[in-house]
Amino acid sequence: MNERKVPIPQGLAVAFTLFAMIWSADIANAHPSHGFGRGALFHGADIDAALEVARSEHKLVFVYVTAKGGAAPNYLMRPTVREWRTIDLLIQESVAVLVDSERHRLQLSRFMLEEPPIVLLLENDGKIIRTMPGEISAEELLSELTFRLSDEGALERAKQSVAENAGDPLAHERLAEAYRRAGDLDAAAKEYLWCCRKGLRENLPYAAIRRRVVAERFVSLSAQSKAAKELLQGLIDELVNLITEKQDDPNLARDLAELHCFMGERELTFALFNRLPGKSRARYALLDYVIEQLTHEGRYEEVLRFGDPLILFAQEVAWVARLRGQKEEDGVVCVQRGTVTFAVRRGAALVEALAGAGHLNDARQLADQVLGFSKADETKAMLIESAKQANSEELLVYLQPRK
Repeated sequence: MNERKVPIPQGLAVAFTLFAMIWSADIANAHPSHGFGRGALFHGADIDAALEVARSEHKLVFVYVTAKGGAAPNYLMRPTVREWRTIDLLIQESVAVLVDSERHRLQLSRFMLEEPPIVLLLENDGKIIRTMPGEISAEELLSELTFRLSDEGALERAKQSVAENAGDPLAHERLAEAYRRAGDLDAAAKEYLWCCRKGLRENLPYAAIRRRVVAERFVSLSAQSKAAKELLQGLIDELVNLITEKQDDPNLARDLAELHCFMGERELTFALFNRLPGKSRARYALLDYVIEQLTHEGRYEEVLRFGDPLILFAQEVAWVARLRGQKEEDGVVCVQRGTVTFAVRRGAALVEALAGAGHLNDARQLADQVLGFSKADETKAMLIESAKQANSEELLVYLQPRK
């Protein structure tokens, strides 16, 4: 075995530590009202307290009423990747509370309710907008919310939020979506441009949590609006110029990579990676987006210079544990941390790099760790393919006999 002495680059280690700290908080806490309580959606409060917060933030109130000792549907407590859009809209536009029909019967007595479970959508003065059955699905709830939030009132609430919180990127993002629902795509694009130029660049916690959402929605607008397309292209040109000529900034590189991804132009990210100096911090940040292209070209030693593969894979396993092992993956995104699929794919790429560079013992050790993490047939098949791509007969023989 060739001896490897590959420390994690300082910038990469610092970045991982920082993002681990950011993600140690619930994703939903990026929204202002989530300083009010804990959990992915619901606040630790009653209806009256939620109404007070909703008035201060120009939001509605979402109330899920359970029977005595009951619980909300799982998607409201632990949403999957696909269900998150529903939760995100709820967080942006409402203060959500979970109440027990028995414990909170006095507060609920003002409403003429059927038997729980039941859902209430309230104005922030307590007026009922809509009641819905508690068994409503995530898809049905998203459709209902989108319809209810497409009126002028929702747009005015978002405008008021920006007027009172002009420097808050979440307020601008909320306004962008309100404009989109109202059909004013050009105005929505201007707000998303603000989120990219100000929010993502100046607010690191916001960028870490909302970068992908902002990129996806800005790109989708560009397919529907000529003005949005022009604004997006101007932003991309600006980012390329900044990264290559002025600022060695890993966060700018991530912004650009996510935009490229949703545009279906990942090859532009790889081209940018190849243009940047070997010790560039922005280049390190792009590894997540180009590692499979590097292994495909046989640039194994280059991959290994980014860090110890055993440690890098252990970090991916930690992400899965932290984000509750999401097994779903959106086929569009480039980097879906916290999913089993991404962790396995990352592990397989690192196994290929080790084997291709001649570090057979380490390749075997990492392959064992990947198989221990996921025993699915697809995992073994992916590792076998990695051995073939690395032209490592020894690793192939090591993997083949396994049941």
